[in-house]
Amino acid sequence: MAMTSILRDRLLFITLFVVGVAWVIASVVTIPNGYSGSHISPRTFPVTLGVLLSGLALIGLLGVERKHRREKVVEMPDKGGMAREIWAALATFGFLIFYVIATYILGFTLATILAVAVFLVTVLKERSPAVIGAMSIGLGFGLYLLMSSLLGVYLPSGLIVLGI
Repeated sequence: MAMTSILRDRLLFITLFVVGVAWVIASVVTIPNGYSGSHISPRTFPVTLGVLLSGLALIGLLGVERKHRREKVVEMPDKGGMAREIWAALATFGFLIFYVIATYILGFTLATILAVAVFLVTVLKERSPAVIGAMSIGLGFGLYLLMSSLLGVYLPSGLIVLGI
């Protein structure tokens, strides 16, 4: 089956809706309710994000359906579109797995710098060393400063830093 833009949009918004609902269910099941008796608890923020994602996905799906019905355009399927979609999905999940393994071995900062640089070169086809260096180093250290210094989040230091 060839992928048209309306089918791609429908799949995207339905997937986002399902992810949002699963997120809400997982948040309610796994995060304990607060003990202080207030309406704000540890699960309030994650549940709100899931509800927001589901709601925006429904709005997007309704917008796509209204646009498709209003325009009544018969769209020709893109022959190479499915291959590009599959490559994008596999590249995204592959880089997520690569990033998790690299974070475990190298630590957060070095893994972020490496992952951003590799992603820029392989997926986005960026060839400028200045852009690759600035984006990867800037994002790596910027996230480190934000997460570790400002927010106080403990970031993984990796096996290499620990000397294991």
